[in-house]
Amino acid sequence: MQKELILVLKKIPIHFLCWMLVWFFFKSFFSVGSSNKAFLFWFSSLLSIVTLITAYVFVYDLIPKYLLKKQYKKFVLYTIYSGVFVATTILMIEVVGFVFYFNLEFQKMPALTTNPAVILICVFL
Repeated sequence: MQKELILVLKKIPIHFLCWMLVWFFFKSFFSVGSSNKAFLFWFSSLLSIVTLITAYVFVYDLIPKYLLKKQYKKFVLYTIYSGVFVATTILMIEVVGFVFYFNLEFQKMPALTTNPAVILICVFL
């Protein structure tokens, strides 16, 4: 048990570094055409959290439970559920940014943050 704990503790800095790189990628990618630093920080942070949750659900839950045990129908079903959840969450993040940061002025939003397809692709990559 103690060896397993040590192995887990050794992985934490690597995971933290990877997630910081993901956050930096989101912040850099979505900052194109925008100078609103508060919105970019907020938007990148929320997208990073959604990406983190999605990745860990797939890596530590769905893949070992269903894909590796050849339960393909359940894996596809839960993948669809996850996709719907992530898409809904991303749309809610966009709406909150639209309402609170840009006061319902769609033209002021950065171009890449208004396209749900681009955001979904970034999250699932």
